[in-house]
Amino acid sequence: MVGNEPLNKQSMEIVHFVKTEEIAEKINDLFETERAILVKLFPDAAIEHIGGTSISGAISKGDLDINVRIKPEAFDLESESIGIQRGLSNSLPAHLVGIEPLGLKISN
Repeated sequence: MVGNEPLNKQSMEIVHFVKTEEIAEKINDLFETERAILVKLFPDAAIEHIGGTSISGAISKGDLDINVRIKPEAFDLESESIGIQRGLSNSLPAHLVGIEPLGLKISN
């Protein structure tokens, strides 16, 4: 049940898991591609590959999670450079198309 409503097949999503070794080369290449874009946008940020696909030997959904850490004193300048204002994380500017904003959290 979800809340007070029973689950049905239409509301269920099938999730496929993979061993990170099976996708390591592809996911690492994708991270480096995205990292190159992010470094240009946030030159002073720490950019890290995180989540299940970053752990060798893990089982994962195969999605790429990237953490971008910006120093508090640079937050407003860095986020304004890409058109994001504090608290507004529901869309990305056109030059970030290709970076899926799932779980995007803009905070300091």
